[in-house]
Amino acid sequence: MPTRRVETAVGPLEIDVPDGVHGLAPSTLELAGLLDVRPGERVLELGCGAGLLAVVAARLGASRVVAADLDERACRAADVNARANGVAVETRRGDFLEAVRGERFDLVVFNPPQTPGPRPFGPKYGGPDGTLHFAKVLPRVEEHLRPGGRLLLHVIGLVSRAALAPHLERFAVEQRGESDRPFTAAEYEGYAPGLFAYLEERARAGHAEIETTGTGHAFKNRYLRAWLSAAGTRLVVNADDMGLSLAANDAAVRTFERGVVRSASLVANGPATGDALEKLQALVRSRWGALDAGLHANLSEGRSLGPPIEGLTTPGGDFPRPKREAWRRLSEEPISSVGIAREVEAQWEALRARGLALSHLDGHQHVLSFAAARSAGIDLARRHDVFLRMADEPPGLARGSPIEEELATIASNARELRAVARGVAQVDEFRGLAARVGPGNTLARLRAALENLPGGCLAELMVHPAFGDARGQAELEALTDPSWPDWLAERGIALVSFERLVRERVR
Repeated sequence: MPTRRVETAVGPLEIDVPDGVHGLAPSTLELAGLLDVRPGERVLELGCGAGLLAVVAARLGASRVVAADLDERACRAADVNARANGVAVETRRGDFLEAVRGERFDLVVFNPPQTPGPRPFGPKYGGPDGTLHFAKVLPRVEEHLRPGGRLLLHVIGLVSRAALAPHLERFAVEQRGESDRPFTAAEYEGYAPGLFAYLEERARAGHAEIETTGTGHAFKNRYLRAWLSAAGTRLVVNADDMGLSLAANDAAVRTFERGVVRSASLVANGPATGDALEKLQALVRSRWGALDAGLHANLSEGRSLGPPIEGLTTPGGDFPRPKREAWRRLSEEPISSVGIAREVEAQWEALRARGLALSHLDGHQHVLSFAAARSAGIDLARRHDVFLRMADEPPGLARGSPIEEELATIASNARELRAVARGVAQVDEFRGLAARVGPGNTLARLRAALENLPGGCLAELMVHPAFGDARGQAELEALTDPSWPDWLAERGIALVSFERLVRERVR
């Protein structure tokens, strides 16, 4: 039984590949680098072979990992490799989803046999157009996905895109990676005589992609992440205050990689904005993919990016502090609405100029809810077709809070904003104001805020994780608690991002 040492993102692994079990192909190793598993999630590897992906998923913190394969030898190998690498993996023998009847997962990894051929020729056979096994699994996979669950798929360039497309129609699909897979004519003739000629004929007809290289031929390995459009309650957990401090930047990334945050709001004129942009750009190339971002319009700290705003800033462009002074001016002083609109636009364009795609808009300390700034937020959100925050949390949640009066002001302003923001993308329900302070621990307060969400609604939970700061640290720990996937699934709540919601609006 040959043993191979494999370097992965979770450290080196020792993987045994017995005779007759699918080996560790480059595509398997590339998939291992794309596994976006968060602590507490449930993972299924379909067609597990020696079980490398299952082992990596368990190392990443999955609460439960199932490795399924039709071949009993593969199941035994996956079990041996899991135990050898110190993780728990359950094995199931069966024909893909038949092996996991009645079971549901947050992530399903699928890398099926998919080489097209005129007739069956062995374990690499994918049917005449390569979609034989995709057609078995994709129409039925919904019953095995928990709310908000996703797929990670490997699709080769020999598969007919036209034939695969109907099986992906119900999914939002994102390409997470691509690589070249070199091959020679002799390799495919070794699988079945006449197979290479069949593939060449399909390529000439436009049903397959084959490139001629200096040493032979190549096709593309493509790695897709796909989600079903959820129909039930959907929740965006949004981390505010990126760009205001390194502590907030680091915490937003941590809660995205290891927790429930799916979107973040970034100030364009903060002391740590440059660091935030660097971190967001680095995430694009990570296993997790991009952290969805929006503008956290700032009219109350630091300095304006545009000219001074009459009635709000100093002649040098400094915003008023503390927060209540900014609120007072936005409520009572004659302020130039044109100046505010110009400043919000400047902040938006400053982030876009750095290559950031923005999906939502909100205000630092809820400044866009005040009458003097409402038109600026509504106009920008409408022009760019992005989501605008409505922080109209139900008043009952704030009752008895030590900052009940402040929360009532925010919610009242937001209700007025919602009344005039017709036609602007917005969620149905907002939470997160009262959960910041009060009795009990932070995790309990966050969950209490979500318990009363109406079924089937679209909601936002505003959070402020930060390293070091007591309140921010408590939120960070609560948002990365590994029990979230089960808690949300039990209530039928699916996590989404504003970016995903924007894409759904334009489909």
